[in-house]
Amino acid sequence: LSPSAPPPSLPSFESCLKPFLVEVHRKMKVYSTLTQGNFEVGFTSQEHKNLLSLFDENLSLLLSLKISLLRDQQELEAIDANQDHFESPHSNDHYQQQQQQ
Repeated sequence: LSPSAPPPSLPSFESCLKPFLVEVHRKMKVYSTLTQGNFEVGFTSQEHKNLLSLFDENLSLLLSLKISLLRDQQELEAIDANQDHFESPHSNDHYQQQQQQ
């Protein structure tokens, strides 16, 4: 690694989410195939129930992840706001220029 390489940026929420969404989409296709696209069918078999509970688990997991990420974001913004009191606007501009490169 060259010393001039920029520090690795944190992965975005979307990029973290993509594999998960792809998997959910794949399971949805399997599910609609099992029910021939009719979601009212199939709540009888155990496999459908398992699939549904899996969606519920994934969705609640996803929501809690999103909520915790939003909370982190708010905390970071609060920290940034506090730092503005201690730093001159020029050093803040310098930081933003570095971020854009």
